[in-house]
Amino acid sequence: MVSSIDLLFAQLLNTTELRKVEFKECQYRLDNDVLKSHFVKDILCMANAPGEDGYILLGVREKPREVVGI
Repeated sequence: MVSSIDLLFAQLLNTTELRKVEFKECQYRLDNDVLKSHFVKDILCMANAPGEDGYILLGVREKPREVVGI
């Protein structure tokens, strides 16, 4: 049986990267303030974009679209 999370993940993988869907090959590094600011910037962009829920998919290469894991 496929869970609703698995279905959502599959749908998001087939979406072009928009303001509400962001693909990141690696997880965010939070070692210092500069690196933390990259994470905060992505969250704020999604929070300020109109529409539905936003998603950051970690472990997904954008081009070519491929699940690489983290």
